[in-house]
Amino acid sequence: EGEKEGEVGEILDTFQVVIAPCINPDGYVHTQVERLWRKTRKPSGCRGGVANWFGGCFLEQCFGADPNRNWGPVGVWNTTGVQNNPCSIVYPGTGPFDQANTAAVRSYLESQQSKLQLYVTYHSYSQLFLTPVGYSAEVVPEDNAHYLAVGEAVVRALAARHGTEYTAMRSGELYPASGDSPDWVYLKLGVRDSYTVELRDTGEY
Repeated sequence: EGEKEGEVGEILDTFQVVIAPCINPDGYVHTQVERLWRKTRKPSGCRGGVANWFGGCFLEQCFGADPNRNWGPVGVWNTTGVQNNPCSIVYPGTGPFDQANTAAVRSYLESQQSKLQLYVTYHSYSQLFLTPVGYSAEVVPEDNAHYLAVGEAVVRALAARHGTEYTAMRSGELYPASGDSPDWVYLKLGVRDSYTVELRDTGEY
């Protein structure tokens, strides 16, 4: 169990912290073959939509959808930063949550909606702290002053603790992309504090 001290102890005494180390296990396993693979591994169709007479593909069998483009809500999903070619690395799938892993996480989050205070998803890489929203660079949330304050606090804390230089910005300012999980949690579940952390480094390794 270990001893809880200071601010961490106060947090753990007050909140339940749920950590999902990897929500794309099939994709993670495939990174041992193709290092920068980011999608799931469910067969998703044929390149160019061209199938042969035997149920296979003439050109190439495509696999997976981008889990960071596979969330809703409807009306936001599949609107920007995606490609409908099933072989694309930013293929959003045939519909929101058509991938088993994103559907499973959605179901869990929905079951905990009344308790959710904070949602953070960790990606790699770039040393960024990203705030809502991600689907548009033009949409500025009503709570943007809150996000600016949170972003500044996170950047200061990381620099003080590790000497690491992070940048805080709205996710859509990096590049607009529809269908990411923080947007769904923010827009659908109404959780104001819904963020993406892009881990170290900035590309050197």
